Amino acid sequence: MTTPLIAFFGWSVWIAALAFIAFGVLALWVWQKNKNNANLLTLIGAAALGLMYLFAGLKVNLGDFYQILLAGGSVVLLIGYYLTVKPMVEEQMASLKAKMESLKDSTAEKSDDGDKGGA
Repeated sequence: MTTPLIAFFGWSVWIAALAFIAFGVLALWVWQKNKNNANLLTLIGAAALGLMYLFAGLKVNLGDFYQILLAGGSVVLLIGYYLTVKPMVEEQMASLKAKMESLKDSTAEKSDDGDKGGA
């Protein structure tokens, strides 16, 4: 049985608020270590979304400011995450391309050696 106070607030809004606030805290820890602007963007976006859900959970009437927090926070969070992950993905792709080139070179050398031995 739920109390009227808990039923008034709703669970999904609080879970979303806690998730974005936790994501913001993790982004803060990473930003404090690296001082990277991409991590700062992720932190700002997560904080905006966490605040939006926190205000919604508390039934604070902010009018159109909810849409500004939702849209702005989402865009800033996605840009920050993209800029954070992009160098790591590019590094992995370059590593895979180098491995593929070395495999192609080694198989080309083996096929050249096989042609010479048969002649």
